[in-house]
Amino acid sequence: MKPCLLIGSAPMGDGALLREISRDDYYIICADGGLDIALAHGLRPHLVVGDFDSAAARPTRGLETIYLPVAKDDTDMMFAIKEGFRRGCREFRIFGGLGARLDHSYANFCALRYIAQQGGTGVLEDDDTWIALLHSGRATLTLRGQKGRTISVFPFGTPSCTLSYTGLEYPLERGLLKADQPVGISNVVAMPEAEITLHDGCAIVMLMKNIFA
Repeated sequence: MKPCLLIGSAPMGDGALLREISRDDYYIICADGGLDIALAHGLRPHLVVGDFDSAAARPTRGLETIYLPVAKDDTDMMFAIKEGFRRGCREFRIFGGLGARLDHSYANFCALRYIAQQGGTGVLEDDDTWIALLHSGRATLTLRGQKGRTISVFPFGTPSCTLSYTGLEYPLERGLLKADQPVGISNVVAMPEAEITLHDGCAIVMLMKNIFA
């Protein structure tokens, strides 16, 4: 199955990320107002889901659509992720999931953990930030070509996590990060290739792409 590109309704800046996307390379799902963003950048999704309380456009004839009630447990984005799994997707790239509302952004952090727990991989992206989650035992994130960019790491959904860093300005060897002491903030990628290895717990990694670089 192709990777799944999920588009939410949060603003996407100038849309440079979306202009790099080919419909042939992804299974594209729009969550609610994400349809507006996709259409504005010339992308036709394969599937649209939502209650359409935040969408200006309505799905056109011939576009597969799942209509959701306004009163529901899952956000439109979370439903879209679950539907992606049901259709065989295991790799998720989420655009339009950051910045519009803090509570929705945090809900999408939680969605990254759901993806990991289901055996998939997921990242959240906008013009400035790339966010991934390291989950459950030993897991390694390799960063290539990101030298000079700011990176922050925090425990997520757990009191602490144990990590090692190589290739960062402030390295770490099996260091303990605690949820109430955010010392993992504002590190810098110092080498052309860097690695963050999780030994225990769960951690969220935030790479600043265009700011502080």
